[in-house]
Amino acid sequence: MRKNLKKGVTLLETVIAIALLAIISVVAVSVSVSSIKSEEKNIQAMEISFIAENAIECFRFADNNDKFIEALNKTTDSEHPFNKLAETGAEANDKKSTYTYVKSAYKVVIVADYDTNTIQITAKDKNGNEIYSLKYKRSI
Repeated sequence: MRKNLKKGVTLLETVIAIALLAIISVVAVSVSVSSIKSEEKNIQAMEISFIAENAIECFRFADNNDKFIEALNKTTDSEHPFNKLAETGAEANDKKSTYTYVKSAYKVVIVADYDTNTIQITAKDKNGNEIYSLKYKRSI
């Protein structure tokens, strides 16, 4: 009787094992990348929502645009302050003003109108697509 004394794995078995590991690795990397992108979008949406909530609270309690922007800039980091784009009306304190907040991934535009007691908040991504929009009317 002859005994099979060859022990170990064949070249074919090694190639198959490496191929399976490669397939599993590609799937794992793909899932990780999509998870990271999803997390970035969620963080961005949360930041924009936070900015909008702060803007509404500042608008509710400020008497005019100067007090509004002063309060609003206290709620944001100093690296990304709100900038006044335009104002219309005879007196800036009593009329409509537009403010922007720009980060690398998005831009938030806030239009505060003390004549109509409304605030419009719009956010767009870096491609110009609208990703958030909210209008609030202050009750007097």
